[in-house]
Amino acid sequence: DMIRDHLEDSYRLLADMERWGVVFVKDGDGNGKIKRLAGRGKYGVITFFSTQLMDALRQAAQAAGVQQVNRVHVTDLLSREGRVLGAAGFHTRSGDWYMFEAKSTIIATGSTWYKGICPGQRDTSGDGFGMALRAGAELTGNDNDMTANAMPARIDAGPGMNKFVGEGGIFVNRHGERFMENYNPTLKERSGLGLLTAFFAIEAKLGNTPIYLDLRKLGRDSMDRLHQVIPLPMRMFESVGAIQNGRFVDRIEWSSAAPVGRPGIWVERDMRTSLPGLWACGEAATAAAVVTGLAAAGTSGDRAGRDAASYARSADSLRPDPEQ
Repeated sequence: DMIRDHLEDSYRLLADMERWGVVFVKDGDGNGKIKRLAGRGKYGVITFFSTQLMDALRQAAQAAGVQQVNRVHVTDLLSREGRVLGAAGFHTRSGDWYMFEAKSTIIATGSTWYKGICPGQRDTSGDGFGMALRAGAELTGNDNDMTANAMPARIDAGPGMNKFVGEGGIFVNRHGERFMENYNPTLKERSGLGLLTAFFAIEAKLGNTPIYLDLRKLGRDSMDRLHQVIPLPMRMFESVGAIQNGRFVDRIEWSSAAPVGRPGIWVERDMRTSLPGLWACGEAATAAAVVTGLAAAGTSGDRAGRDAASYARSADSLRPDPEQ
């Protein structure tokens, strides 16, 4: 049911996002059609300009009258009689405490995973899961490993491999040999993450490591597109000299990352948790309920928001426990 919901809701959400001003990569012939670009897997992917998406959604929310409170680190949920009634936290600069009372509360704090050597691991705290668990919500799925991943081995720049291989990046072993075509002649570097890491392991067992991602042959159009679509990792590579004068100047050592055991908050079909007044969406919800990445963050968030709004319209008023 949740897969069906995602597939049925996704195009409507895509149209909404475009109407709100999100810029997608489109065909160059002026017909206004969104262009699918090569990425991991057999089928092309819809691509947006990353930071611009956040700006557009923020402006759309402000235009709708949403109050946004920034730089507040939420630490716990407020509750009474087993019902969630908001959240509390502190301002990260002033230290002032904030208390948000609400009939409906949605956790959209993302996921957490194994804290190994992979880039970004210092930022994965699991605070959303912690506050849900302390309030009495049910968590699930931590026993299920998600697919392993692969990232730069010595540069703290995690995201972007999907786009790097889609634009023509190739993996080579220590001898400079492009080995992926030996294992998967059709998709090669665009193989799924599980296959990719398995092939890396075979090369390691053959003594062919280190493995490198070679992006030196990318042309100007590809480099411009990467700067637009994934500007943050591109800036990271520039900061360490991997990109100079608009081109990659050296191969980048790449490594498998550990399999990810990703927990999540148990949810029903409309993203309700086991606690009245609390919803979870995106990767804050259990992996079994969220089909894939950002697209499902959108559809699950949309579904959670609609159901939370309906609940709030009919719920009676109740103040949080004063002892909290």
